[in-house]
Amino acid sequence: MILGGGEKSGQFNTSRGTTAGPDGKFSFTGLEPGYYRVSAQFSSGKTMLQSHAVDVRLAGSDENVQLALEPGEELAGTLAVVGDGSAGGGQKRTVRLETADPFSYNATAMMAPGEVDKDGAFRIANVPAGHFKVVVEPMPENAYVQSVSLDGTAAADMVLDLSHGARGSRAQITVNRDGAEISGKLLDKDGEPEVNPLIMVFLVTDAKQMLQQAGMNRVSDGKYDLKGNRPGKYRIVAIDMLHLISGNGGMPEQATMDKLFEMAEEIELKAGDRVVKNLKAIDKVPGMEAANAPRN
Repeated sequence: MILGGGEKSGQFNTSRGTTAGPDGKFSFTGLEPGYYRVSAQFSSGKTMLQSHAVDVRLAGSDENVQLALEPGEELAGTLAVVGDGSAGGGQKRTVRLETADPFSYNATAMMAPGEVDKDGAFRIANVPAGHFKVVVEPMPENAYVQSVSLDGTAAADMVLDLSHGARGSRAQITVNRDGAEISGKLLDKDGEPEVNPLIMVFLVTDAKQMLQQAGMNRVSDGKYDLKGNRPGKYRIVAIDMLHLISGNGGMPEQATMDKLFEMAEEIELKAGDRVVKNLKAIDKVPGMEAANAPRN
């Protein structure tokens, strides 16, 4: 059993696990009032069973939750690749699903990617209930996922809502080759080339994405190159993670990332753009005492 908890519905920041007894009963004790999401998982060899997630609100009294373990279902769909050029159009591709649910670490462990046939059709077996992001591999050069829909309805944030199971649903994924590219050099405070390998470049639309991208988008030889970006408005910033972490006393928390997001430059990318922009790396956050600690 997996339990996620938080102060708001749908926003969970803690997790706990427990094991059901031979009679199928389980319990979580010592819980504070608040919102919780509980689900059950079972795996043995090639068998993977999972329950639908159940959201509950505890307000000082006990709750009795019933969970039913069920096998995954099959999700069918089609993949379309649009945009200029046809290079690689005949390349074999697969579609796989990544869980978008907090604390559902094993939700995709038993799902094999669906192979895309010559007509763009694919099937993914053993899909458990949940919310999933789609991943197309390999992506065409400088392409991005343009749209995702389920049974003809656009998926919010391009996340498939299969919380009640696949149940014969069909997914439609459109990949566009005409993505935007932004690249450039990293500069120090004096405008000289910066070759620190622990500098990271973030291109985001929301501050929360910065923690999700931590560890990604590292630079190479003082340069960065971000391809396959969806047209739209972004914030772009280069961060010296080594000095930020040492000055912050550990990995930056969301409050730090919120401040860095405010400091980031706004930029709009259009389809097919090839933008060159040099960036100066930020190594501390003004107004945050820990982050302003002197370098060693």
